[in-house]
Amino acid sequence: MKELQESRGRLAEELVTLTTRNNELAKKGSRAGKLEAKCKDLQRRYMGALEMAGEKEEELEAIRGELSQVKEVFRGQVVDLMQQLQAAQTGA
Repeated sequence: MKELQESRGRLAEELVTLTTRNNELAKKGSRAGKLEAKCKDLQRRYMGALEMAGEKEEELEAIRGELSQVKEVFRGQVVDLMQQLQAAQTGA
């Protein structure tokens, strides 16, 4: 009888321990699910930002190309004006 009571006491303690552990794991599992959802949201936002940065880089490269062309045209016009100015000064 005494053995049964001791066994019952040990089983009750083990049940409490296992129940506590189960509750802790359930909380951790819930937290893990929330963290996973947050991680997926951050990955989605990161990919969006990365795509936007790529688009801006492409726009920047196009603008740099256009600026380079404008500089060349401007330099050509300056050279032409300088030649016209020199011609006018030597001809006057």
